[in-house]
Amino acid sequence: CLPVATFYEDFDSATTPELPACWSTILRGPTLSDYAYVETETFNVVHSGPISVEMYNSSSDTAGADDVILVSPNLSTLGAGTHRLKFWAKNAGSLQIGTVDSNTDSATFTLLEEVTTVDQATEYKVEFSSYTGPDTFVAIRLNNSNSYSSVYLDDIVWEVSPTCPDVSDLTTDATTTTTADLSWQSNGSETQWQVSYAPSPATDPYAGTVVPASAPATTLTGLTSATSYTYWVRSVCAGGN
Repeated sequence: CLPVATFYEDFDSATTPELPACWSTILRGPTLSDYAYVETETFNVVHSGPISVEMYNSSSDTAGADDVILVSPNLSTLGAGTHRLKFWAKNAGSLQIGTVDSNTDSATFTLLEEVTTVDQATEYKVEFSSYTGPDTFVAIRLNNSNSYSSVYLDDIVWEVSPTCPDVSDLTTDATTTTTADLSWQSNGSETQWQVSYAPSPATDPYAGTVVPASAPATTLTGLTSATSYTYWVRSVCAGGN
């Protein structure tokens, strides 16, 4: 697989239990169980359905010498110090986020940050601005100390780090047959936003209808009755970013 600058992977095009093209796994260690795996599955919807990734250790010592690792596609921007990783995870456990110098069993894992996951589906963000090394793959390593445990992942994103914080708490406050009142929490000093919306099951905000907003709330009009919509909100940061 040729290197890519960014990616967004929701795994919904995968044929379970296989991973999508250009994703890979590293399973190794002196006490690694034959039943440990990293696979796509449909039993636990983490964020966007219907497919997520399960990392399962069986009886392996994943808090020790055994590795159960999900490896990203090859990246051309990993050492640039300008990007971040976002992902959704579910199930109480521990993950180590780092890099590997290859996607083979002889790869060297370099730890960047540890993430403690919880039972509820939660989005996590890991900044790679401090990493300027030569590795070209992001690695997510299962670090559970309990045997026979899993962590589920979904909607993994590698993107340029924004210059202002993400918005949060997107809320649909009221709807009519043709309108929807939306609001969100601003987490920075920005004063302008953009809202993109499209009939569900839309997955690409760039293909939606984009409207500006000068407050952390807006009303969408001209909607189609009895239709579900998906919407996204982004901040307009300093310098128009």
